[in-house]
Amino acid sequence: MREWRAQNPERNREIGKRSDKKRWSTDVAKYTTKRRARYVKWKIAHPEEYRRQVLAKYHRTRKRAIERLGNKCACCGEHRRTMLQIDHIHNDGYIERAGKSAYSTRIARKVLVLSDPHARYQVLCGSCNHSKARNGGTCEHKTEARIDRFDRFKRRFDLHLAETIGAA
Repeated sequence: MREWRAQNPERNREIGKRSDKKRWSTDVAKYTTKRRARYVKWKIAHPEEYRRQVLAKYHRTRKRAIERLGNKCACCGEHRRTMLQIDHIHNDGYIERAGKSAYSTRIARKVLVLSDPHARYQVLCGSCNHSKARNGGTCEHKTEARIDRFDRFKRRFDLHLAETIGAA
């Protein structure tokens, strides 16, 4: 056997690679199955610790996503993180959640992965997000600003009209 290996080094390497690959794939499958079983047992035995770890990971991910999107409400400027929510700009969140369990960690991770998350997501405070949902995609702050601008324009127009009519 040693003589054959010495005479056929390339063939010997090829056979060795195949057997290593086969051994590696079976070992990994066994290892991951055992590891998963241990993890499930640990979760059942330590529910408080598991919940603490999951919540800590969620808060870290959410914090990074909100920081990436600007760290304040795009409408009113609210900056307290407990008040902020990630909003779908085009009101298409129902499409993204279709057929999947709706948990916000998925959206926060997507914000971190996308090259330009500002095209799809924005940060809004709870009030602005709720107002946007109720008013057909426009927040009350923006609606009020539009009405204020219109009122100012109308007053100026009325004054101009009164001056024009009064002068004539």
